[in-house]
Amino acid sequence: EPEISNSINLDIERWRTNRYHGRINFFYNEIQNLIDYASQGYDEIGQQIWRTENIFKARTKGFDIDFTYFFTPKIELAIGYSYLDTWDVDNESPINLKAKHKGNSKLRLQLPWDIKFNIRAQYVGERYYGEESVTDGGFEENWIDEYILLHTNIKLPIYKNITLHAGINNITDVYDELWGPMPGREWYVGIN
Repeated sequence: EPEISNSINLDIERWRTNRYHGRINFFYNEIQNLIDYASQGYDEIGQQIWRTENIFKARTKGFDIDFTYFFTPKIELAIGYSYLDTWDVDNESPINLKAKHKGNSKLRLQLPWDIKFNIRAQYVGERYYGEESVTDGGFEENWIDEYILLHTNIKLPIYKNITLHAGINNITDVYDELWGPMPGREWYVGIN
């Protein structure tokens, strides 16, 4: 079923041209038929199989904070934090797989010869997961470990409007077979 929600948002932003940008957003949502994921067991190699399902009535509330500081026109630092409180009204529990705490940061540099480099970090706090036990019919609750991902990217001009770009996603090769999907380290290269 499609989701239907009632939301309240308050967003405050402050710009100072070429110096900084700050934003804070507060939100509260009441959602009917929230589309979510449910475990369907495991495949032959032990990975969980997921399917979408509806949560009849859910609530989410929290806030996001983002701040970008421009040290110079060629050096920029961005940081952010998100707090998310979720509640499945019918099951009287947090909503599965939603982290209460998330953070991110990015450092962007423009080097000589118009070379652009950035490095990003993402933090995902521990996540709740509850389901009926297949062994005794009870209810099992788990807390999934937090993790940090690091990513980097470089863009090199090679001729007129043609650029070469390359990067690595998930530099530290964080991988979780049970609670994924998370592909592990990825290398990429391309031309624009």
